[in-house]
Amino acid sequence: MRKVNPEARLVHISTDEVYGDIEEGSFNEDDVLMNQFPEKLIPKTIIRAKMDMKIPIYGTGKNVRDWIYVNDHCKAINFVLERGEKGEIYNISSGDEKSNLEVVNEILDIMGKKNLIEFVEDRPGHDARYSLDSSKIRKSGWKPKYGFSDGLKETVEWYLENEWWWQPLADEKILHPTEAVQQLPNNHHFLVI
Repeated sequence: MRKVNPEARLVHISTDEVYGDIEEGSFNEDDVLMNQFPEKLIPKTIIRAKMDMKIPIYGTGKNVRDWIYVNDHCKAINFVLERGEKGEIYNISSGDEKSNLEVVNEILDIMGKKNLIEFVEDRPGHDARYSLDSSKIRKSGWKPKYGFSDGLKETVEWYLENEWWWQPLADEKILHPTEAVQQLPNNHHFLVI
């Protein structure tokens, strides 16, 4: 692309998991990228709850992630395409850090489901917390519109209204209590332009 059209703009999108685990503070755009292990907690929880299956929570469920609603993510992509500087990295985050247990409990509340949580042995090397400093893109003029609860409610409603989309994907691997959901979209991202 650079050889054929050096003026073209490419936005590379990935999860905050590429930075790895952080106990305090937040990663910024200059930090080294470490790993990428997709974890699809929200879709897996919705699908399993819809089917009245137990929801596996690794360890204590206190692992923390920063979740952003898909519409805010798409607006950030557009913002970077229109206003981002060539060669720059832009972290995007909502600032809504939630533990896995908090996320699952809120999904179950939205769905009116109870007593589906099942604590399972933690994964080896399971990162305790991901956090991004998105002040760079916010100073440029972007900020999320949706709060965590509103975005999560919209997401749950979408999955419940669009069973035709996820039902063919709900195979043994996705429904397995300790397998990560591989085919469904992730919720936290950073942008490179």
